[in-house]
Amino acid sequence: MALSDTKLRAIRPTGKRREIADQNGLSLRVSQRGVMTWTATFRLNKGGGGSAASAANRRRMALGEYPTVSLAEARQRTLEIKRMAPGWGRSLSGSSS
Repeated sequence: MALSDTKLRAIRPTGKRREIADQNGLSLRVSQRGVMTWTATFRLNKGGGGSAASAANRRRMALGEYPTVSLAEARQRTLEIKRMAPGWGRSLSGSSS
């Protein structure tokens, strides 16, 4: 389920750390105290296969705290990071060219 500004404003601390997924590898981590941090998850395709290799090639990058970094900015930064990650464009489009 994609996030919206309305949904973001309604998020309250629950006393537990949680993560809310958005789209394209973007998620919002909410701390126990309610600090909200954007993170982008992406995969580096270094060749080879298998689930262990896929898990080993996953990376997470912090993009900043909400509301300092808006939803639109976080989405844009996520796409920029994924474009720079080797092999990501091929896996996104499904083609090998």
